[in-house]
Amino acid sequence: MTTQAHLSWSNRKNWSSLLSAESVQVFLLFSIVLLQPFRALHGFYDSLLIVALIFIIVMAWRKRFPPLPRVFLYILGFYAASIVISTLLSIDRKESLDNIRSEFVKQLIVFGLVIAGPAQGEQKLRTILLAFFLSGFIMSTAGFFPFLLWGSYSTPGNAMTGPRLVSLSGSYTRLGYFYVLYMPFLLLLARERPMAQKIVIYAILSLSMGATLCTLTRAAWICVPLAVIIACVLMKMWRHLVVFLVIISAVLLPLYSLSPSMQSRVRDFSELMDWSGSFGERTAIWESAGGVIAQHPIFGVGYGKYIYRQAYDLNPVNGAQPHCDVHNTYLEILLESGMVGFIAALVLYVYFFRRASLLAKGGDDWWRSYFAYFVAISCAFGLFSLISHVYVKETGRYLWQLAALSWCVPSLISKSKE
Repeated sequence: MTTQAHLSWSNRKNWSSLLSAESVQVFLLFSIVLLQPFRALHGFYDSLLIVALIFIIVMAWRKRFPPLPRVFLYILGFYAASIVISTLLSIDRKESLDNIRSEFVKQLIVFGLVIAGPAQGEQKLRTILLAFFLSGFIMSTAGFFPFLLWGSYSTPGNAMTGPRLVSLSGSYTRLGYFYVLYMPFLLLLARERPMAQKIVIYAILSLSMGATLCTLTRAAWICVPLAVIIACVLMKMWRHLVVFLVIISAVLLPLYSLSPSMQSRVRDFSELMDWSGSFGERTAIWESAGGVIAQHPIFGVGYGKYIYRQAYDLNPVNGAQPHCDVHNTYLEILLESGMVGFIAALVLYVYFFRRASLLAKGGDDWWRSYFAYFVAISCAFGLFSLISHVYVKETGRYLWQLAALSWCVPSLISKSKE
């Protein structure tokens, strides 16, 4: 073979490797996880999801999926059926159909992309973790420094609060959700790392804590540290927990002393005593939603994160805001899909929780960290859900991606059953 022919064959081999199913899957996983929290890039992100859907269909046709447990397929079918039924009975079918596209279908796409078969499980894990790490790093630097220096990436101040950091997420509440996911991940990532890497992680953790405080979202102030503390306790990471508490003190004291808005929000915690302010506004919404749920207890009024805006007229309550969501995940699911949808969602969660616990029993230290993370964010979001609807947009997709990671090592599941 001549040198020129050899080079030509080698180039074709390199291109073939780049366009292999494994490479395409890794590229899609990395790009989707990296771009997922950035609102300005959602147009491009949605284009990637379309490509991912085509990829999943091709992989299913070529039988490149791992066999899914029959129990899981039954549970997923039950959950999907609850959404379809509530859509058919919806008071606003157009809204429900649009949310199937924008919520449920996207959740299934990101889930299917993780469990698809071409790439090796460890390769998929490393790709997802790297992309998530980088997305948080960008959010806590490029999305935070402009706020500190020029007040960019924030909402305008009002009579109740000053400017609130939204970073690159477009929403201070969704930014709070993101840090519930990101900060315990950082602490768990720091385990067994060289000191230089730990210092970098602690620096990013400090910036992330500062960004969380600057959202002025009080639920995030409680739930983000709660998730970190639970993860540290479950993994017995006592030194890391001490470092985290030191970071909170080091970040909180200067920010609190320099920010009248933050001082005001701290004082406003007294609203919990008499349910005034924003907490009081929520009680009227919950009363209105509760009345609607009582009228449609079985299948709800229709799938969709904004269905309450149409349902409000079924039970108007003085003081309730009709143009918002219910500000409570549990009531939101009951409102949308009734008791059938609520039970379906609960059974699905319990199934994923069970898989995570089996990995912790039968796997190595990494999978014990996975279970600790699962428990930590479950507790934090369970508390956050009392005053906010967390199971939407990228937060819902992150939870489906997290659940899908358990399919990257199916052998460990079977070993733990034995």
